[in-house]
Amino acid sequence: MRWPWQKRVATGKTASALEAAKQAYAAGSRAVTTGRFDEAVTAFERAATLVPEWTEAHINAGSGCYQLAQNSAEASRALWLSKAESHFVAALRLAPDNVSASLNLAATLHALGRAAEALAVLESLATDYPDLRDVHYNLAVGYAQAGEMEKARASVAEELRRYPSHRAAGELLARLDPDSAGS
Repeated sequence: MRWPWQKRVATGKTASALEAAKQAYAAGSRAVTTGRFDEAVTAFERAATLVPEWTEAHINAGSGCYQLAQNSAEASRALWLSKAESHFVAALRLAPDNVSASLNLAATLHALGRAAEALAVLESLATDYPDLRDVHYNLAVGYAQAGEMEKARASVAEELRRYPSHRAAGELLARLDPDSAGS
């Protein structure tokens, strides 16, 4: 089996380093499935250290950090979110068009209280990938949280125009504009 990142791996990596990275990544994946995010982060970070250009290892390490932040005390929460941001930024340096890294970065920035930066990421995604499911929905949520209700309504309406069966978008529209819910 070819691992997706093998096409991008810089020359000079030893076979043992590549194998160790694959094993670490697999261990991280197993840990995620059982909710052991601390172990997953350690494993994905090891994979990313062994193969720094492995975008998915950075994204998964960041996602694990984000999950740990959600269940942490305030002091630890900020540390985990900061680590998550670092991983998503590293992934985007490697693959600037990586949608998953961008969406996760936006969520992390929002959780860090940097709503304007999160909105900028989401606005860029909506411009670059207008047909991506959930991008207009996430943008609408961000606008609503920032108090920009007209923009929130326009974004959720755009999501529903593209994906009429998007239940969460329909529910958001009903909360934002009760008169439009039945339309």
